[in-house]
Amino acid sequence: GLYQPIFLVAGSLALIWLFRQQQAGNKVSMKDAFYRGMYPIIPFILVLVIIGFQTVPASVGNYLFRTVIDNDLAVNMTEQAVWLLLFLVLILLSAFLISSSIIALYVVTLPEMTPMRALKKAKTLVEFRRFSVMRKLLALLFVLLVLFVGIIFPAIFVSALLAQFLFFALTVLFVPFAVGYGFVLYRELL
Repeated sequence: GLYQPIFLVAGSLALIWLFRQQQAGNKVSMKDAFYRGMYPIIPFILVLVIIGFQTVPASVGNYLFRTVIDNDLAVNMTEQAVWLLLFLVLILLSAFLISSSIIALYVVTLPEMTPMRALKKAKTLVEFRRFSVMRKLLALLFVLLVLFVGIIFPAIFVSALLAQFLFFALTVLFVPFAVGYGFVLYRELL
């Protein structure tokens, strides 16, 4: 459980460094990516922490909505619709905040970049294009979710061990795809 986030952060940093070097036309190896790509690990983690704080509105909305629905506090359809609308607004607020911070994960890997400067730079990059960025990030999330559910869910009925192996294999395959997709999105914004 603890190793997964560590490997995810290290793998993401290595892949971002590798993509950036290949974009510049440099010949690099994965060994170089893991050795030389780890220098911005603290700023990268700090931006991840900020992204965690930006999910608070969605979490509060989820808690409120689940509490109201589970305890039958909203009895009729109108009250439930109002609480659902509040929940959706809070989710959109979190998505709005996170859309520039995801780009900041790529900006913070630049040399001499601090987390706050990266967040400001990412905010200017997505300015007037935030909903396009949100749409592209949600499309990635939707595709990955459909593939995970479409492959893992049937595998659970076959064998729990097979499902665990497939989950691990798909995670290993999808992380480079997602990081590459984000890097291309970042490069398009420049």
